[in-house]
Amino acid sequence: MPLQERNKKHMDPTYLHFTNSLGRRYCVVRYIKSNQLLNLIWQGTASEESIKEVREGVLQLLRSYPCTAILDDTQKLFHGPSAILFELTEADWNFKVADLGVARIAHVLNPNAEVPGVIPAKHGYPEVGYFTHHMDALEWLNRKSA
Repeated sequence: MPLQERNKKHMDPTYLHFTNSLGRRYCVVRYIKSNQLLNLIWQGTASEESIKEVREGVLQLLRSYPCTAILDDTQKLFHGPSAILFELTEADWNFKVADLGVARIAHVLNPNAEVPGVIPAKHGYPEVGYFTHHMDALEWLNRKSA
């Protein structure tokens, strides 16, 4: 479903949700004005095409609202093409979101995952942090924006 139709259906332009062919939500994206934060929560399974659709939705919201941070929580995503998910952290993606005003990205991974910690901002890249707990990521973003 095109993003414009998605917004008309839910009447809230700061909120997007994406469903798979079975009608199950695999990603919810919400713009939080008070924090200038885009919050993504993934769950279940997502195909390569589905992940690309979310990426386009994220870019559309970033073009529409002032946003300095992204909180990307993939803890409950059981299956998704890892190469496509990796694109969300690659240089091209980081440059695109930085050009749209994002200074920080917090990725929340599975609690058993090894995380690289925080990668400082440089050369047009936002600062990127990796966490295993949602609240740790949110606290890091809040400290950075204070």
